[in-house]
Amino acid sequence: MRTGGSVLSTHGSTGAGVARGLQTDWQARVVLTDKNNAQTSHGVASLSGYNRREEITMTCTRKIMGRRAGFTLIELILVVAVVAILAAILVPTVFSILDDSAITKGKADVKAIAGAIAKFRDDTGEYPTRDDAAGEVNLLFSGTVAPGSADFSPATGMTAFDCDAGNECEGFTFPFITNVGANAYASTPTAKKRWKGPYLSDNTQDEFGEAYIVYVRRLRTTGAITTDRAWVVFAGQNKVYETTPASTSAQGDDFVFLLK
Repeated sequence: MRTGGSVLSTHGSTGAGVARGLQTDWQARVVLTDKNNAQTSHGVASLSGYNRREEITMTCTRKIMGRRAGFTLIELILVVAVVAILAAILVPTVFSILDDSAITKGKADVKAIAGAIAKFRDDTGEYPTRDDAAGEVNLLFSGTVAPGSADFSPATGMTAFDCDAGNECEGFTFPFITNVGANAYASTPTAKKRWKGPYLSDNTQDEFGEAYIVYVRRLRTTGAITTDRAWVVFAGQNKVYETTPASTSAQGDDFVFLLK
């Protein structure tokens, strides 16, 4: 009986141990399950927070981009005002620079024309006063538009020089660039005095769109009037010839060169 009791005691001890083992294992599983659930819950919470932050960031970005998609009325007004102020400052300066450049070129051209006339006289022995068809003229002009009475100020006494009549003027092409016509200058290579041009590289107007003119009546071989002055004239910015053959100096804003 003692032995049996011992056996029973052993069995009872064994059963208790097994029960405690099962309980411990169950508790461990519960703890592990709770820990896993907690970790999973924390991970879900973290992912949810990240998504939320990303959504907020994208929303803010869209709002910023939406605000920058166009200008507001105030911004447009400010831009227009700044552009207007800059234009008011810069445009007069730019035009002034352009005008100064045109005037400088006009003065240089007058001197070049005077030099061409001096060389022409040295070569031919006379001044360029001929009409290409016949006779002599009182005025030479550059370009293709001959000056009329409205281009002179004063216009009184200028009928002998305006080109309205059609027979008082000759363009620069003949005799400075070509020497062709019934009244052409001598050009025989053996002649001591002959035309050796061209004397000008082009036949253009000034930068303001007006012709350069030369009063040549004083320089004619026949019918010269010695009370005249032979001026090369650049009309200047106002586009009006204010210096006449009777003038003793440049008038208005004209730039002139006295030939004789």
